[in-house]
Amino acid sequence: MTGLRDETLLLGMTEAVGEITGELQDALAIEGKWRAVGVVDLLHAATAIVHDAVVVHYDADFELLSELDGRLRQEWVVPKGSID
Repeated sequence: MTGLRDETLLLGMTEAVGEITGELQDALAIEGKWRAVGVVDLLHAATAIVHDAVVVHYDADFELLSELDGRLRQEWVVPKGSID
């Protein structure tokens, strides 16, 4: 039997991830939205940017981050608002 862990690609936390996390925080602060996105979502977004990955989500935080930083590729797992 194949488990989810067997099919999951783990992306590493690097110094570049930390730097981009700071850039994302700065972009939020400039817009007056420094508290709009939690640190875990910032780290996920920065990791995706570094590894050129797409964040598949059901969380408006990633849409906001994508609007602020065009390097972040994101996609709603289902249409926004469809399972609220």
